[in-house]
Amino acid sequence: MWSSEKMIQYLEEETAWGGYVWEDRVVPAMKDITMRIMSAAARRAMTPREGSFELFGMDFMLDADLRVWLCEVNESPDLRPRTPAKAAACGRMLDGLIQILLDSPATSGQTTAPIPEIDEMTGFQDDEKEESTDIGGWELLDDYW
Repeated sequence: MWSSEKMIQYLEEETAWGGYVWEDRVVPAMKDITMRIMSAAARRAMTPREGSFELFGMDFMLDADLRVWLCEVNESPDLRPRTPAKAAACGRMLDGLIQILLDSPATSGQTTAPIPEIDEMTGFQDDEKEESTDIGGWELLDDYW
């Protein structure tokens, strides 16, 4: 497991891609895949429970052409710091998670509302259904969810 910083350094020093491709191509692809998977799951299988949340972990791979591939999605992923990169990544993720929880409608007295950024990124509305989605050569079949 490499940190983002190590991957950017590798891209800059060892490839013709350059480090810019990480933020311009790889990260947006990972975000897009993540939003599509979570949106499909939310429309099919997730039942909201007040006062709770679920943490998911996603494992991605890059091929030689820097195409992003989703390997697996883990419910309640293992957060043990087995490597320095994982320890740093999990620490940053947990800091962000705590901030999200502290700023959530449940803790601020606000009523729950859709998150505009997610709606904009997915292009889905609450009751909107999509037949199927092409994800990097694989097809996400809504019927599966």
